[in-house]
Amino acid sequence: MEVAGFSIIEVVVRIVWLLLIPINGILALVFFLGALFVEHQIADNVKKRLGFFHFSSPDSLVFLGLVIFTISEVVGASLWLSQGSLVALIVGSTVEHYVARNVGQISEWASFCHGDLHPILTISH
Repeated sequence: MEVAGFSIIEVVVRIVWLLLIPINGILALVFFLGALFVEHQIADNVKKRLGFFHFSSPDSLVFLGLVIFTISEVVGASLWLSQGSLVALIVGSTVEHYVARNVGQISEWASFCHGDLHPILTISH
């Protein structure tokens, strides 16, 4: 149920993004980045059973991971749209899901205490 819910939210975000592009490209990009970041933060909270609107500290590894996979999704989607490249969409989505899986394994407390970037890049199960 959670996967379906978040998938629907991402589809709605992408539709709004596509509708905003002809109106104002910069507004569309800002909306896409912001909406996906918030959706990714909430999805991470649900996985970790945190409060729905618990936002990670900007100096935590969780926050950094959320930023990285949000940007990778936006870049992949933008390249897919501009180039018609399915490869760009697949690569962006793969990077996003790889980092998302690893971010899901990092606790806010652990990232605050250790302050190093290696867990995002090296955790695998």
